[in-house]
Amino acid sequence: MSAMCQADGLSRNEIRLIAKRLRKIFNIKGYCFPIVKFLDVVLPTIDEEFSLSIVEPDEITPGHYAITYPDTHEMVVRSDVYEKAINGDGRSRFTLAHELFHYLFHTANHIRFARANEEIPFYINPEWQANTFAAELLVPMDLVKNMSANDIVKNCKVSWQCAKIQVENFKK
Repeated sequence: MSAMCQADGLSRNEIRLIAKRLRKIFNIKGYCFPIVKFLDVVLPTIDEEFSLSIVEPDEITPGHYAITYPDTHEMVVRSDVYEKAINGDGRSRFTLAHELFHYLFHTANHIRFARANEEIPFYINPEWQANTFAAELLVPMDLVKNMSANDIVKNCKVSWQCAKIQVENFKK
């Protein structure tokens, strides 16, 4: 029987607060969170063991854009994803923010395994948590709640899909 991961439970509001605190701690005031600079410059000053490895696409597990190993302080990112993120590609920036959450919150102390036939609630699903954090970090509700999805794409440098999902979440 295969296993799937589950994390400590976090609600969207709790994750939103984490993203907001991160922006406040690092004095990020504008719409566009500097995720590449954060990984390249800021995170290594916070965690001297942090290692960001940029690898060729064939050097990473097929189907993955990036993989994070929180317990060994390592993040591995495909070179094409990293380059696109540098150039402001919304999907690639989202990937890096997603991996940042895994790095910060999904250590062995906070991840457990469940049987594959068990349905786990979304709020303990590590992938849902990382996706939610990426969206909340890159598209902060308090800055963009009255913007259209098009304005969010332009100002926050995220994909249309991310902007549209956030607009729907803000309506709830």
